[in-house]
Amino acid sequence: MIDGGCAEFVKVPEVNCLPYPENLSWEEAASIPLVFQTAWHMLLVRAELQPGEDVLVLGAGSGVGIAAIQIAKFFGARVIATCRDDGKKWQKANELGADYVINHKTQKIREEVRRITNKRGVDVVFEHVGIATWEDSLASLAYAGRLVTCGATTGYDAKLDPASTVRENNSR
Repeated sequence: MIDGGCAEFVKVPEVNCLPYPENLSWEEAASIPLVFQTAWHMLLVRAELQPGEDVLVLGAGSGVGIAAIQIAKFFGARVIATCRDDGKKWQKANELGADYVINHKTQKIREEVRRITNKRGVDVVFEHVGIATWEDSLASLAYAGRLVTCGATTGYDAKLDPASTVRENNSR
């Protein structure tokens, strides 16, 4: 417990160190702990993701979204990802293993999720966008589904109407 994490040299217990993956740039390697630990904690600790479950990953082009797609696929989930274009982000989500990619700029998330899941909804929603996608995230959940979140880049003033949530789940 010595001050100086922002120093040229630091002393760290060996157990806290990982080898530098030489196929990555320093920037890529530096991003791994933050985004992968966050996504891992959300999917495996909080949501208790199980093989064969359906996962909706909002913001597939973000660092934590990219990590979530890979982790969910690694654990045998079917992944539905969202992004706001049909270009690089859409292609990257596919390359990382997303089974479906929704362009939330031109498609309605909840309608596409219902279509893909045969009206069932997803077991887990990986939400970190915020108010812009909050209602779609809730509407995309299957009965007894789990929503996990780690942030709200589009705003924090999300609302939850318990009556509509109950009606929504009972109508499935």
